[in-house]
Amino acid sequence: MSHVSEPASEPPDSTPERRPASGGRTAVDMLRSLGFLLLIIAVLWGLWSLNNDPQVHEPEPVAYRGALQAAREAADYRVLGPRDLPEGWMATSVERTQDGGYLRWHLGLLTDDQEYVGIEQYDGPPDDFAAEYVAGLQPGDVLTINDRRWRLYLSEGSDSDSALVSQGGDATTIVVGTASPDTLIEFTGELS
Repeated sequence: MSHVSEPASEPPDSTPERRPASGGRTAVDMLRSLGFLLLIIAVLWGLWSLNNDPQVHEPEPVAYRGALQAAREAADYRVLGPRDLPEGWMATSVERTQDGGYLRWHLGLLTDDQEYVGIEQYDGPPDDFAAEYVAGLQPGDVLTINDRRWRLYLSEGSDSDSALVSQGGDATTIVVGTASPDTLIEFTGELS
């Protein structure tokens, strides 16, 4: 029987393994990780951009005359609305709601200068309703428009909101908006 002798195994390399100072990571690993993070950020930013479209959407005009007539038939008070809209103005929102026996009427408009004007009427408790629209506005002059008393409310500072409030009869009526006080006064004079 012959013995085959195995080659003697070489002793392990006694030279210690050299590791990079970064604890085993190389510059390539760090760049790969950074690239992956940038990819995740780019994907998240892209998804956010899709959901937050910065384009300004043009308002759509709404027909309001039918809703105005229906509100007038349903209300126990005189529902106000424009006889005709001034040139270039557009109705953008209209709403009639019943709340515990109270009727609330809203008509939102845009002027030809893209300023907002809204008509709000409510035959419920007037204080909270009026405060909803004039909070932060300063009371001004009392005006008589079409034999009705109105209190003008103006903004202080850079805000451009103003409002006319009439609390009489069976309902509180507010004409509010970003249009100038003169525009609100003139428009209020055209309401019927």
